[in-house]
Amino acid sequence: MANAVNSSSSGTQHSVAQTQSAESASTAPNLRVKAANGVTYQYRRFGHPSAGSVPLVFLQHFRGTLDSWDPKLIDTIAAKREVILVDNVGVGGSTGTTASTVQQMALDAIDFIDALKLPRYDVLGFSLGGEVAQEVALRRPWQVRHQPAGIDAEDVAERLAVG
Repeated sequence: MANAVNSSSSGTQHSVAQTQSAESASTAPNLRVKAANGVTYQYRRFGHPSAGSVPLVFLQHFRGTLDSWDPKLIDTIAAKREVILVDNVGVGGSTGTTASTVQQMALDAIDFIDALKLPRYDVLGFSLGGEVAQEVALRRPWQVRHQPAGIDAEDVAERLAVG
């Protein structure tokens, strides 16, 4: 279990249990976890886990935050499984300095996932997050169960070239 804290509007932080609920993308509390790399990550974890399922970790586009996801998309997915939204290092509510390479962003994402102690998970990225998700899957094939094709510039270009 990660040492998560919930940030209140008064700026104070207090521990919260790592339980999943029927929260939505807009009502789930912001949680924080400190990883081995010294970064404190802001994230939301909610949805409906079922026996044998794994959480779906969402990785955002360049400068995107956990609030950048379409709530209708996230809530539709969370109605059937657990989802985890995260702010990348140095973006939104996460501390640290933003990485300058996809490889470092993937290592940062892995540090976050390790801090949550997830033995197995699916990962989905949007745009730059799609490239990071691919790198995470390459570096942790024993943990990543599925990495659905995200939307990135190369993917869009390839589809346009074929179409």
